[in-house]
This record gives sequence, structure tokens and C-alpha cells, in this order.
Amino acid sequence: MRKINKSSPLLGGLIPHNPPQIRGTPLISNPLDHLQISNINILVQFIERTIVSRVIHYTVGVRRYNLLTTNYPNSIKTKFKIMKNYKLLFKLLQQPNDQGITLTELLVALVISGIVLTATTSGFINVLRANRDVESKGTQLSNLTRALTFIQEDIKPGVSVTVSEISDSQCTDVDSRCLIIESDNGNQIYYGFKDISGDTSTFLKPGILKRQEYDGSGNALDYKGDTLPSSEIEEQQTAWQEEFTTVADGLEINAQDPVCDDGGTITWGNGTTPTLYGDTGNGFRFCIDETRNRLARIFLYGHIIDSNTILNVDSFSFARSNQPASP
Repeated sequence: MRKINKSSPLLGGLIPHNPPQIRGTPLISNPLDHLQISNINILVQFIERTIVSRVIHYTVGVRRYNLLTTNYPNSIKTKFKIMKNYKLLFKLLQQPNDQGITLTELLVALVISGIVLTATTSGFINVLRANRDVESKGTQLSNLTRALTFIQEDIKPGVSVTVSEISDSQCTDVDSRCLIIESDNGNQIYYGFKDISGDTSTFLKPGILKRQEYDGSGNALDYKGDTLPSSEIEEQQTAWQEEFTTVADGLEINAQDPVCDDGGTITWGNGTTPTLYGDTGNGFRFCIDETRNRLARIFLYGHIIDSNTILNVDSFSFARSNQPASP
């Protein structure tokens, strides 16, 4: 008969040399019982040599083994439970792992992925659109503020602020009457609005604000204040070309009419309500105190692409020169 190994590394010496006594009767009293236990030990050792290196990594088997050996360290029943667990794990190891997924599972995965991707893409597009709107508004507001400051800097050292006549030959290539600022040196600065929504232009549509300066003799000046030579222009009207005179672009053409009076903060001459100039809807409108021809209120309206929002800036400006206006 084969000798029983009492110090098996897996069983941890579960079979004692002296079997325990229960109520005064030996647990193993028949030699055949020793033979059965020996066969069990041989089978356990065979399992250890063949599959223990693979099974030991499975958490379930390890936990069950620890639980059994802790609660029943010297029971024959424990050995059979361990063998049963090994058989179960061995059967699991033999199951094929290349079954793949079914068509239903694939369709469900595609539907869920589509829903997640759609929600993510929609949110990303909304973020991009909001960022574009904020950037467009910031750029347009900066453009309007810069143009308004430009006009104020022309009015402050001026002698008078008036409006051009309909037949004024120097207010050309614009769609409405011009704002005229007379300087103390006799020069006149014209500001006018033009609708370019139907034109081919490099400027941002739909409207632009144009500026042109003339000397006391009516000759057009360049941006440096020098008189344009007659050899460079066919006639005075060409001085209003957009590439030389545009101060601001992207102005609105559907703006609401502003109100000249601000509620009593500014007192107009003789307490009268000033006249609003500029065609309805134009992005450049202005009011003039025609009793003194020094006070003006300027309105600018900016267009935002793909948006119903209309930006506007306005300011009061006063001609401060001590020189009297020309008759």
C-alpha cells in the first residue's frame, strides 16, 4: 500500500497521523478505510500536478479553498469538497472562449454607441456655435467702438457739426445725407453710410461707414491730409472709393430708429427735439442740435452673421473749438 503523504502542499496536511476520536470510537477503524483515503490522496496529488498551476489564479477557487481549510482543517469531507471545486473549475477551463457576440448584441451596441455619439456631437457643436457667437460679438463691438471713437476725435476739435444737403456734390457714393464736421482750419470731414449687401466687396456686409475729407477749396484729401493730385483721380467723386475711405464695415441695414433725446440728461438748444438723420434701418444715424451746430449724438448698429442680435453703440459729442463756424 502506498504511503500517505501527510504534508501535501495543497491540502496543508489535512490527514493527521493519528485520526481524531469521536465519542471514544476511532474515526478510521477499518484498514479498507485507510486504502480509500490513500486513493483520495493520490487523486488529489494528480490534480495538483496537472491543473493547480492554472486553477490557483482563479479567485473563486482560492476563496473556497481557504474557507474550507480554515473551518474544517482535518475533515475527509473537506477533501471531497476541494476535489469537487477543482472539477468545477477544470470544467470551466475547458469551455470554449471564442464564441464571439451575436447579431442582436452587435445591433444593441451600435444603437447605444450612436446615441452617445449623437449627444456628444450635438453638445460639441453647440459649444462651437456659442464660442463663434461670442467671438463675433466681441469683434463687432470692438469695430463699432473704434469707429465711434474715430468720429468723436473728429468732432471734438471741430468748429461745427452739420448735415449735408441732398444735392451736395461732395457727399457722393453713399446712400443718405452725410454728417459734416467743419475743422478750425477750414477743412470739412464727411461721414456717410453705404449699403453693399448687393455688391461684390471685400468688406463685411451688409453696410459700411465711409469718411472723406476736403480742404477749404473742395479738393479731396488723402488719409495723411494731403491734396490728391489730379493725375491720380479722374474726378473728385472717385475719392470715395471703399478701399480708401471705409471706417467700419458689417453695419446693419434693418436697425430700428433710435431716439435722439436721452431722457433729459442732455439739453438740446431752445429745448427743441433734434432731427434724426440717416435713412431708416441704416447702421449709421445721427442727431444734430441745429440751433448751435455743435452738439451731435451718433448711433452705430452692427450686424452679427447668422444671428438676429444687433449690436449698437452711441455717444454724445460736442465741437469745442473757439473758432466761429464759416458762414
